[in-house]
Amino acid sequence: NMESQTFCKALLKLGDVEQITNHFGKSAQWYDKALEAAQSLDLWNIAAFALNGLGLVASDQNDQKTALAYLRDSLDYAHQSKNINAIGTVLSNLGAVALACGEYDEAEMYYEEMMKLIEPMRHKHPHLQLPCLANLGEIAYKKGDFLLGRQRSIECIQLSHQLGHRVPIAYQLEVLAKIEASEGKGRIAAVYYGAAKTLRETINFPVSPREQDNYREGIDLIKAHLSEQEFAAAWQEGEAIPLDTLVAQITASAD
Repeated sequence: NMESQTFCKALLKLGDVEQITNHFGKSAQWYDKALEAAQSLDLWNIAAFALNGLGLVASDQNDQKTALAYLRDSLDYAHQSKNINAIGTVLSNLGAVALACGEYDEAEMYYEEMMKLIEPMRHKHPHLQLPCLANLGEIAYKKGDFLLGRQRSIECIQLSHQLGHRVPIAYQLEVLAKIEASEGKGRIAAVYYGAAKTLRETINFPVSPREQDNYREGIDLIKAHLSEQEFAAAWQEGEAIPLDTLVAQITASAD
């Protein structure tokens, strides 16, 4: 049995390597083999990770509906396995893909379940909350609840800054900018977008192809409230502001 598990995990690893290098066809083949082997041996956690891998491959190819189907099946196996790592991993990816599909209520459900899952570990491992807070902020924005969206985004920015995790800050600055722009506050929204651009460049975290439309949506929303000159000036202000100063200002605005 140990040898069988090792073999299945090796298949998963091969799938992961091919996925990271964007060899999606080969990656899917390895995940399929891992899934078939895991199902024949009742290794539900490995089956969950194999389906999770297939879901991510579909998502990376911008086939979000197929990704959602794979990940829903993956969650069933993860729950069968009672493996917390598998359940948490799949919930996080399910939430992200459901959000990309515009299934906001479903995405919120997955992130809320994940928050409950990590609650016992929250104080020892606070970073586990970050994906939930980040995406719950965007979900609230998408659903038109700007007050809740702002609250969750600011909470995520504060916690990320405390922990030294800068990727969520860049993402949440853009969400916060869209919330501000939706309420007619174009100048501060442009400042946040400019700051996010600088941060993305600093940490080598470019906007991914599947995020491009969402990213442009924010810029168009901001430009609707500003002249080209006002937009450029506020954007440049954001590019120049130190991150510590910006986070302090955002924190003060929440008090």
